[in-house]
Amino acid sequence: MRAPEPNPTSSTEPLPELGLRRLFIQMGVGIVLLVAAFAAIGATFRQPIIDMGGEFVAFAGGPGVLLAFLVLDAIFLPIPHDVFSGLALIGGMPAWEITIWGTIGSYIGGSLGFAFARRLGKSPRFLAFLAKRGAKAHAIVERYGALGVFIGAVTPLPYVFTTWAAGALGMRWTPFLLVSLGRIPRIWGYLWLMELGFIRLQ
Repeated sequence: MRAPEPNPTSSTEPLPELGLRRLFIQMGVGIVLLVAAFAAIGATFRQPIIDMGGEFVAFAGGPGVLLAFLVLDAIFLPIPHDVFSGLALIGGMPAWEITIWGTIGSYIGGSLGFAFARRLGKSPRFLAFLAKRGAKAHAIVERYGALGVFIGAVTPLPYVFTTWAAGALGMRWTPFLLVSLGRIPRIWGYLWLMELGFIRLQ
């Protein structure tokens, strides 16, 4: 028997609209900082980074991007996806190709994380970890349901915690997979921003 999808009005967590507004403000600030960081890197370490990107593409290529997104969206590691997608972009891979590889990896990784959390959703140790490290993601998904997963897919909110929260709360597979398509504009958009900073602002 399928568990019911989270009811957006059932949360007892105090998550006012200010919480979401702050998240989107952080997203805007993060975009500015990302462009500025890649502009600074491009101005200071341009050739070494280009060489590193070329080596990454030659060694790992698209499958390396897929694997990076798969792992980082399945288990929690304090490593940003953009390290790998950015290296692939600087190494010469087209943004559309990186987006496809990254989306496939994120889809697989997110689904694994979702299934993992569904299985361990009643484990006190797992719930304690999620409450400690992914409290905001859990509260957003609990309150907003599938929309909360979409918010996690497109914002800087760690997507791995969003998928875990969706699984632990018993969300159905179909809406989870549909809203996870929000990873496409997230991946492509950040690639465009990195290209803007590293290439176009030089």
